Amino acid sequence: MWGRRWRRFRDQQRAAVALYYLLDQPTATIATSLGITEATVRSHLRNARQRLLEVLGQEVDRTCRHEGVMEEDP
Repeated sequence: MWGRRWRRFRDQQRAAVALYYLLDQPTATIATSLGITEATVRSHLRNARQRLLEVLGQEVDRTCRHEGVMEEDP
């Protein structure tokens, strides 16, 4: 399930997320490692968080509708 969604992120975005959240690297270190600015790292992280919220929201909606927790949209 997550593998397919994870691949939707661009390579640098995936790398920034992995380095920041999984390896606990500071944004300055990530910027140096990826050859991008620190502002770009922060932008990748922000965009990734937003995309995850969208994906998770869709998953929650589908699950709740499937389980009868929420009514279908009119």
